[in-house]
Amino acid sequence: MADSGGGTRTGGARPGRARTGYFGIDPAGQAPEDCRYALLGLPYDGTASYVKGAARGPAAILRASQQIEDFDEELGFCPCEAGIATLQEPTLEG
Repeated sequence: MADSGGGTRTGGARPGRARTGYFGIDPAGQAPEDCRYALLGLPYDGTASYVKGAARGPAAILRASQQIEDFDEELGFCPCEAGIATLQEPTLEG
């Protein structure tokens, strides 16, 4: 199904499927220059001194975003309509 912002909703990432962006929006359908918002996950554990795991945070947020309701009842609109681009995560060393 397509969302109002021009991106294609995929219904969540599953093995063997195309990469899914935040809120289930297909990143190929959301050019950053056409979107009001762009989200970039930075998986970085470089400053962890005891238990590492912060680097898994962006992927966990992306997975959880597949379950978020699109329409905001208080604001009365769907933020996805403004366009939300999911940027490619960089490889960080540290």
